[in-house]
Amino acid sequence: MELVVFAEVLPNVRSMTMNVGLLTEKKSSSFKLGIYPLRISLEYKNKSTTQSLQTVLNLSQTIETDDKPVIISSQDSLDIRLKLRSYVRKKPANQPSVKDTHPPFSANELTKLKNIQCVYCKTPLLKTNAFSKIMDMPSEHWEELVDCWMCHQEDYQQARMSDIIARENIGLVGNTYFLIHPKDVKSDTVGIEERLAQVDWSKGLSKKWRPLNCTRCLCPIGEGLYQKTKKAEENDASELSLLAIRLSKQAVLVELESDTNESITQRYPFSAFIAADLFEAAKAHATYRFIIEGQNSNQTYALIWLFGWDTKVITNSLRDETQCCKFSPSVAQSCIAIKSDLKPYNVIKLLYIDCTSQSNDKSSSILGQWQKDKTVEHLVYHNDICLQILLMLKVSTSCLPFSKRIMNGFSVGFIDIHGC
Repeated sequence: MELVVFAEVLPNVRSMTMNVGLLTEKKSSSFKLGIYPLRISLEYKNKSTTQSLQTVLNLSQTIETDDKPVIISSQDSLDIRLKLRSYVRKKPANQPSVKDTHPPFSANELTKLKNIQCVYCKTPLLKTNAFSKIMDMPSEHWEELVDCWMCHQEDYQQARMSDIIARENIGLVGNTYFLIHPKDVKSDTVGIEERLAQVDWSKGLSKKWRPLNCTRCLCPIGEGLYQKTKKAEENDASELSLLAIRLSKQAVLVELESDTNESITQRYPFSAFIAADLFEAAKAHATYRFIIEGQNSNQTYALIWLFGWDTKVITNSLRDETQCCKFSPSVAQSCIAIKSDLKPYNVIKLLYIDCTSQSNDKSSSILGQWQKDKTVEHLVYHNDICLQILLMLKVSTSCLPFSKRIMNGFSVGFIDIHGC
């Protein structure tokens, strides 16, 4: 057995805080703390039962051993605050910096793409040799940045500025999705989630993105761009044409061909999918507050306020890998906030409010203020994804000590940037 530990490392301010859970009263036990430049050892002994628990944390950033740690004791835990040195003596393996964070499955990583499968039922979605070329797409918000690029006084009204459309035999890779032409997808593998006849095509644009499901397992898999024709104005679904398909990266498996001609399947981590979307929106709009809304119901699921992304978390507090297993294995895997293996993970620390539970006056007031504030960004996902985001955040909150789970009416949580 090990002592339950939650440590938060802030490399930029050279600080580390650690909470250690104690099992029994301190009168019948002893606690030994060993601080070394790249390691912290914890030993806990129960004098009455002779039980001994030991835990070791290996660090990448050197501890300032000349400074005495600040230790705050409570009845069931210890809070330890340490100072770190400015340089890193031991570079962590496979831990890229936050500045170098890029969403997985870029065009370079898909040079040996064999197929794309539904993550739930493993159904192949693409035709054989569907793509002759795979290309990366620009930022999701490239049209908003055009004014910054066009710095001359010429009239750019004649410039061709329209949506990037899907092309046959060309796979386009976005930040969080694959843009595919319908002719490259196997027939009867994806279908619209709702009846097209129920969509009111008399309002809004002539082209609309509608949710798509896998036809075999009926799980959400992406969106389809449908266009109405003259006859479709009378809600005639047979006169609607599918122009493009967006497959969400977190809802599919990517099948690659190895050097030995064997197939290798890889999945986009759910937490990395959400982190990439938050990063992209924050960079484009210089905002750190988000309203998470359901695509199907227009319901507000959560308010998220980014608190910082220069944080590393080390913990072993997730004994039960969440109660989400009762939903499905796939949902359970998505809800894992972080691996409970005492290794450092780069995370986005954030504050959030669950808008699906019974709200109090303060949370309702904050929701009303954010809905009126134009600087707050709205992120719209499928209803199931919104619920998975909430479950993942609640699991991350459960890792924290009780005294650090609430801040100014918000719950405190985190999202693993690179995915578990």
